[in-house]
Amino acid sequence: MLEMPHRSHLKSIAIGVGCGALLFMALGIWRTTSEGPMPLRANCSKGQPAHSALAESRSAVLRKLAEYETVCKGAVVDKMMVFVAMPRTEAEAASLSKETSRQLMQFSRQGIEPLVVFEPDATNGDALPSLASGVYDSTLGTFFSGMKTAGITDKGMGTWVLLPEANTPIWRITNPSVFTGGVIAIATHLKSVFPKSSATIMLNSTTYPDNDTDWAHGEAKSLRVYGEGIKPGLIDSVGLQGFPHVSSPKDPVPAPKEFLPSNLATELADTLHVRTVWFNTGTYKRTNMGGMPTEAVLTSQQRETLLAGILQQAIDARNRSYSVSVNIFAEDKSDVHEHTDWSYWQPGKMDQSKDTIILDQFIRRVRQNGLGFSLYDH
Repeated sequence: MLEMPHRSHLKSIAIGVGCGALLFMALGIWRTTSEGPMPLRANCSKGQPAHSALAESRSAVLRKLAEYETVCKGAVVDKMMVFVAMPRTEAEAASLSKETSRQLMQFSRQGIEPLVVFEPDATNGDALPSLASGVYDSTLGTFFSGMKTAGITDKGMGTWVLLPEANTPIWRITNPSVFTGGVIAIATHLKSVFPKSSATIMLNSTTYPDNDTDWAHGEAKSLRVYGEGIKPGLIDSVGLQGFPHVSSPKDPVPAPKEFLPSNLATELADTLHVRTVWFNTGTYKRTNMGGMPTEAVLTSQQRETLLAGILQQAIDARNRSYSVSVNIFAEDKSDVHEHTDWSYWQPGKMDQSKDTIILDQFIRRVRQNGLGFSLYDH
């Protein structure tokens, strides 16, 4: 059982809620009707009861979701992000198919839709051109067919994110035609086995040239070319990824309109003739990405301001008549190569973090504005 916060802590939370309300009002992102601002939900749940036995799940992401449902006093996500590796051989396809099926079954039992990030190993620089040329056709067929045999349904597959961030140097090649060839190959196999499943692409807000392994020549430019050549109906939605990054603790933190401009997502959606867009983003507590001599740290107020700006980008897309959702990446990656803490509280310490209430208020405003919400953490 979680201990309730002390009264002094509750008082500080109440003050934080007031400040948050003022900030969101100042930025003009209250959802309004002809009778004035719409009220916030009583909590950050989606209005449904919490799922049972999440804390005992074999899935790490579902176990972590239990903490969010404790904070929000009910079910909180429309989707939960999970990562699945793309197999390289027939043997890997058979093994990964079983492993993925077991994980998706965990989601199905709870009635939670997975948002499956499907990507090759980062060391596989030949992945994209090999996909486009058909090298992995048999492997993909074995992988998806194995899940069908294991009992996974079209609904249980959820939404698959194909080759995420492929306009960055992760797999060296960022050529749009190579990307579209790979997407077509994966989506075709996916939908031949699971015709009613959902496929999406998610590109970065900064695009890089081929082989820019130092990530030194990125530009924010139109992503339309990454949708050309993909026939309508193969892709069901479009995602845009953007995070605040700094090169030095003294650098100003970029605004969401700079690292997550909604027009990039809606332009790509128009190219693919889809009306659903989503944003993958987050705010760091501290980061030492790139080996800075000292950490860059964001205060709770700075994180709150960033979340308000992120929400505004999502609202801008919604106001152009798109169905919109926001995925918050909230994993603490301090101890891995990224050296960045994206979390809002440490495990089991939701009531001890000022940032808990900031995320709580953000999710409430997401719901207030008619947007979907998903997250990744484990």
